[in-house]
Amino acid sequence: MKRYEIILQLEAENELREAFAYIHAESPQNAASWLSGLYKAIDSLEIMPERCALAQENEDVGAEVRQFVYHSHRILFTVEGMKVCVHHIRHAAMQTHASARSIAKREAGKKKP
Repeated sequence: MKRYEIILQLEAENELREAFAYIHAESPQNAASWLSGLYKAIDSLEIMPERCALAQENEDVGAEVRQFVYHSHRILFTVEGMKVCVHHIRHAAMQTHASARSIAKREAGKKKP
């Protein structure tokens, strides 16, 4: 079975830390469990990441943007060859246009010679 390499972009790492800090401030006992589950969700993308639905951001970006919903957060990623690039970890209530802009900018940078 093919395994994909998971790449967590810096922006996604920062969003993960912010989400954890928020949850920890509200409920320290739930924060560690949430974080562990989030990492398991991200790690599960090693196998068949295409199983995840296309995200709304997909309409605004020149690459297939997929999402994995974990509780109240969306893990936004693209599949590039044998790599899964996690671009954002966003609360589901957050608007999509900011995610789409940053992913589109990153994808456009890859296409330059």
